[in-house]
Amino acid sequence: DSQRVVEQLEADLDALRTQHHATLSLLDASVAKCDAVQDDMQKQTLEWTQEQAAWRAAEAALDADLREAQITIEDHVRGIEALDRGKAELAALLATQTAATAAAEAVRDELNEELLNLTVNLADAMSKLEEHEQRAVKVASELETTKELWMAESNEFNAFKMHAHEVATALDDVAAKYDDAVQDVTRLRHQLDLNESQRSILEHVISDNDLDLAGLRVRTGALEAELQRTTESWGMAMEETAVWRAVAADGAAERTAHAAAHVAWCADLQDAKNEIETQMRVAQDIHDALDAKVRALEADAVGIKDRHDRRVAELETAQRSLEDKLEQMAVREQRGEQLVAALKTKYLDDMQAKDDAMQLVEVQASRLEAKNRMLLDKEHHDASKRHVSAEYEAVSLKMEMQMNALKRELDALGKEHKALQT
Repeated sequence: DSQRVVEQLEADLDALRTQHHATLSLLDASVAKCDAVQDDMQKQTLEWTQEQAAWRAAEAALDADLREAQITIEDHVRGIEALDRGKAELAALLATQTAATAAAEAVRDELNEELLNLTVNLADAMSKLEEHEQRAVKVASELETTKELWMAESNEFNAFKMHAHEVATALDDVAAKYDDAVQDVTRLRHQLDLNESQRSILEHVISDNDLDLAGLRVRTGALEAELQRTTESWGMAMEETAVWRAVAADGAAERTAHAAAHVAWCADLQDAKNEIETQMRVAQDIHDALDAKVRALEADAVGIKDRHDRRVAELETAQRSLEDKLEQMAVREQRGEQLVAALKTKYLDDMQAKDDAMQLVEVQASRLEAKNRMLLDKEHHDASKRHVSAEYEAVSLKMEMQMNALKRELDALGKEHKALQT
């Protein structure tokens, strides 16, 4: 019986050893699976490291793009500032052109005012010329009247001269008669001595002759006074005629000078008018050119402003898009960092759990070996077999659960990694 028991125990021990070797094989397989899982984790970690490096490179590229975008934005801002300066310069140029236009208009107003003054002066000169012409006509009429008067006085003087000549002739006749009378008196006085009887007659004749002589002398004095008055009147008439002739000559010279001055003034006025018209045409051309230039500058300013507004809108849109992308990248970066931290934590936890599981497996294996030795030594085959089998099943179930949990975590990590990549 003891031999059978020993043989049975040896058979059970062999079966237990076989089962133990099978358990060790399963344990080795589990260790191999754990190593494979660890290799997969290392590969995934390497891939994740590579992907993280690629993500870091993409982040660096994105930072570079962001810096380039910021540089572009700064360039655009400088361009906008340059456009603003150009706009200010255009506004200053427009103000200068407006001031030049105002100055040209002021010059035109001054020229118009000068032209108006010249027109007024021309009207005054024309009125003065008309007055001079009226005065010349009046002087000419007065000269004609004076000439007529002088002609009339000349006729009267000629008549008076003829009368005076007649009076002088009569006076000569009277003088001749007086001489004859004197001769007669002398002859009568000579005869008085001869004829005393005729003395009274001769005295009467002498008295009559004296009376006639006195009357003739009175008439001669009157004729001489009248001749003196006529001579004085003739001299005054000649002086007045000379004065009127001088006045007529002065009037003719004044009319000639006034006509020459009027012709010269008309020529100067025409030259001034032509020059003013030329200046006005030049000013109008300058004004038209300035207006055209101002309109062109206004059109350019409107085009530049439109392009500037469109560019600003595009830059603002691009800036908002970049800001949105930056926010999205910041969110993704934050999520990635959180995910990396979570993955690192999970990886460390998984590695720690794996180490704990390996240590637990080793401890349980050592415990199984010790228990097997104890079972072999104590020959408690059945109880030891059931206990070892139960512990082995428990360890196997626990390892399988841990493997399933590791697989689920690996699947979750893979899904999160794919989600992070997208």
